[in-house]
Amino acid sequence: MRNSPEAATGDAPDLMLGALRLARGAFRLHGADGRPVTVERKAFDLLHHLVAAHPRLVDKDELLAKVWGRSIASDSVIAQAVSKARRALAAGGGDPAWIDAVRGAGYRYVGPVAPATTSTDQASPASRRMRPRWLSLVAAGVLVTAGLVAGIAWQRQAVLRDPLRIAVLPWRNDTGDVRLDWTRLGLQGLVVDALANDRRVLPVAQSSVRALLAARPDLVDAQAQAEYLGTATGVRHVFAGRLRRDDAGLHVELVVLGDRASASVELAGDQPADLALAASAGVTRHLLPGFDPARPEPLSRIAFANEAYARGIDARLAGDAEAAARHLESAIAADPALLAARYQLSLAWQTLRRNDEWRRTLDDLLVMAQSRGDRLHEGQALAGQGVLAWRESRYQEARALLLAARDLFDGGNDGLRRAAAEGNLGSLAAIRGDFDEAEAAMRRALAVFESADQQVEVARVAKNLGILALDRGRLDEAARWIERSLAIRQALGLERDLAESLSAMASIDMARARPAAAQASYERAAAVFARHGDPLLESDTLARLVNALVDQGRLREAQSVAARSLAAARSADNPAARCLAQLKLARVARLRGDLAGAGEDLSRAQAECTDAQEQRGLFRVAAERAELALVAAPDTAHRAVADALEVAVARGDEALQVEALLLRARLPGPAVDAAAADVQKALTLARAVGDRALVAAAACARIGLAGVPVDDLAFSDCRAAGNGNPVAAAALARHALASGDPARARHWLRRQRELAGEAWSDLDEALWRELGAGERND
Repeated sequence: MRNSPEAATGDAPDLMLGALRLARGAFRLHGADGRPVTVERKAFDLLHHLVAAHPRLVDKDELLAKVWGRSIASDSVIAQAVSKARRALAAGGGDPAWIDAVRGAGYRYVGPVAPATTSTDQASPASRRMRPRWLSLVAAGVLVTAGLVAGIAWQRQAVLRDPLRIAVLPWRNDTGDVRLDWTRLGLQGLVVDALANDRRVLPVAQSSVRALLAARPDLVDAQAQAEYLGTATGVRHVFAGRLRRDDAGLHVELVVLGDRASASVELAGDQPADLALAASAGVTRHLLPGFDPARPEPLSRIAFANEAYARGIDARLAGDAEAAARHLESAIAADPALLAARYQLSLAWQTLRRNDEWRRTLDDLLVMAQSRGDRLHEGQALAGQGVLAWRESRYQEARALLLAARDLFDGGNDGLRRAAAEGNLGSLAAIRGDFDEAEAAMRRALAVFESADQQVEVARVAKNLGILALDRGRLDEAARWIERSLAIRQALGLERDLAESLSAMASIDMARARPAAAQASYERAAAVFARHGDPLLESDTLARLVNALVDQGRLREAQSVAARSLAAARSADNPAARCLAQLKLARVARLRGDLAGAGEDLSRAQAECTDAQEQRGLFRVAAERAELALVAAPDTAHRAVADALEVAVARGDEALQVEALLLRARLPGPAVDAAAADVQKALTLARAVGDRALVAAAACARIGLAGVPVDDLAFSDCRAAGNGNPVAAAALARHALASGDPARARHWLRRQRELAGEAWSDLDEALWRELGAGERND
């Protein structure tokens, strides 16, 4: 476990920064008026280190080692801490320019600094002797009383501003009794949820701890696990619990690993759940001594309710959601006021996809939380309702619920909960196509996670920002975000999370027309998801791999991978994933000339997409039917194209509208000016969306319109895609042929043949032979 060297100041004397006082022992900065200045701990530690090093220049590596205790971080983490330290100086009456940045080298403190002197009475000794003794005693009493009151108030506010951040390891069952194996995850979750109700404490989510430890099975020692969790989540304290039995009965031992390893509690009794709760309360009192009237009661005063609750958590995390629901319902029956059990029960219904029970449980939780003024559980209930609305495609309602939940997370230790809500709002905004709102929300979440040193969350948000930049066509920015996510996840050894970032990087390679590079990343990511037993992500990654193989013309291999994607989707029992896999099979079948097989796959895909209420999938079905009709029965294509356009407009999805308009422009029969209007509208929308692939498709359709003057910008956009896209190469070949430039037509036709692979058609072969492209070297 790392320690911040600046935390060990002990009784170090205060320093004066002009009129400001840097109280190193108390980790406080007092302004010129003597009042404390609000400053986050990392910003204080950074300021303290720069002042201590005055006037020396401090480079990035030293700051990371001395303030953060590690070597893996982004420059923005340091920059944000510097910004906060400067704001604190300004708020106290100092000058933010006292922290000087030397570009490419580091930072240094250039302001005034001097040892603080103890304030003394300036009156003469004689006059001091003349003061009545009782006046001195009264004054002293008033000062002591005021000091105690102020000290209590300051301490309370301090712990609310900078709560105790902890992680809890899975419990060790050393009793030898397999009937107590539920305590491993059950007691871990019980303690985490109990501490989460304390405004002074901020525990890492149990699921996050489990995922991190699962990624590093080589870490078997509790101390090594604690150090790893500290690096990944920024926590300073890790609770390690053990259950054993002797002739006297059960014993719970709880020790703290980290900054204060001396904290430990051992209790004996016959109720493991109550023992664990009492032990965690005892350790917390040791770490956070002092008066705090906001400290909550234990989860429940009923021993059976606590144990049923712990058993429910264990069952849910072990994958038995049915058993979890039974245990949690028993806990609620024993203690209806146990709100945490209602929240856990909602998660069990969510896992079981029993939306009616999920909705009812959240409604009950919301009503009870509001009646008790419990803002934490009220926020959790609203957030759960938002996720449910999201799942049911009620996006506007989902947004309103998540916003309401975010605003309820306003306690002193709610910053990370609020950031998590911001992240969800960002993802929801991206789905709705509101990219500006999505980016703003994600960046707000990222700033909080960076400040809290939550590297796992930083990597997750960075990946999402990368995907968002990719959707906006900003490929270089997308690559930088994904590379940052990859670096953090690789350093932490998070193989499964690393695979998610690899898949995102592969999508960037696809946008850059590098399908071979994308293929390698998709294959590696799919193998990781299969090894980790995540069939849903495996199916999605394999579906994306199909696109990379199709773009290389490797249709037989693409068909095999699409079948694997469908098998994984069936294993995950997910209709949306089955819909996507069936669509991939239909597309490959069409490209291979198996039109009957493509039609059968599309019928299956439509059934799955309807079951999943997957509107985007239903558009893809309509669009693929239109593509199939254009090849097999052009006269019937009008209805399919109209269906696709209707779905796209209903969703308000401009990217889908581009595809539908380009399909309509290809219909047989319409006048050239009508087709040109559709293509031009599609090109304008594609440029507004910022999707390079869509821009290229629309631009190539634009230059392929017979009798329509060539648009130089469209030609440039299509040509930029020609070397990596067989459709673009074909459009350029036909444009060159229509322009009377057979040499250029042969050039692009050869490129199309190289890219098309097995998708090379008989019509393409006929034109190839007509131009003699295989015999000439222009």
